[in-house]
Amino acid sequence: ESFTSDTTVSFTDLGPVSRGFIGLTYERESENIEDTVAFLGTAKGLVENIGFFGEVEVDVLDDVYLVLGARYEIDSRERDVSVPLLGVVDSLDVTNEAFLPKLGIRYAPTEDLLFGYTYTEGFRGGGLDFNIFAGAPFFIPGAPAAAFESETLSQHEAFAKASLFDDQVTLEGSLYRYVINDPQ
Repeated sequence: ESFTSDTTVSFTDLGPVSRGFIGLTYERESENIEDTVAFLGTAKGLVENIGFFGEVEVDVLDDVYLVLGARYEIDSRERDVSVPLLGVVDSLDVTNEAFLPKLGIRYAPTEDLLFGYTYTEGFRGGGLDFNIFAGAPFFIPGAPAAAFESETLSQHEAFAKASLFDDQVTLEGSLYRYVINDPQ
C-alpha cells in the first residue's frame, strides 16, 4: 500500500526574480515481504519520505540569469523481521536527512542562443535489508536485518541551445559529469 502527494506553486516576475517555484512532496509505503519459497520468515515495514524544495531564476545582468535552488529531504525506514515460532527476531529503523543545493548560470545573448552551466546534488536514502538465512540456525538478533548508507550524487552540466532558420531547426547539446558517493 502506498500514498504519494506532490504540491508545487510557481511564480513569475517578482522583482529581480524572473521565475521560480516552491513545493512539497510526501510519500508513504507499507512493506510486507514474505519468503514464499521456504517459509522461513517475513519482513514488515514502513517507508516515509518528505521533501521541501524551491528554485528561483534571478536576472543579474542583461541576458544573464542566476539559478538558485535547494531541496531538503527526510527519508525514514523501519522494518521488523519475523521467523515462524520465534516471532520478531530483529527490528531496525533508519532516518536520513539531506540538504541538496542547485546552482546555475544561463546566458542568452540573443533570443536564438542559450548557454549555461548547472551544479546539482542528489540523494537516495539509505535503507534496510534482510537475509533470513543470516544467523541460522540460531537466528542471532541483528544478523537478519542490516542498514546500508545513503547514496549521494554531485552533477555538473554544461549546455547550449540554438534555434536556427526562423525556429524551424533547434540544436541542443549537453555535457554531464556525475560523481556518486556510497553507491547502493
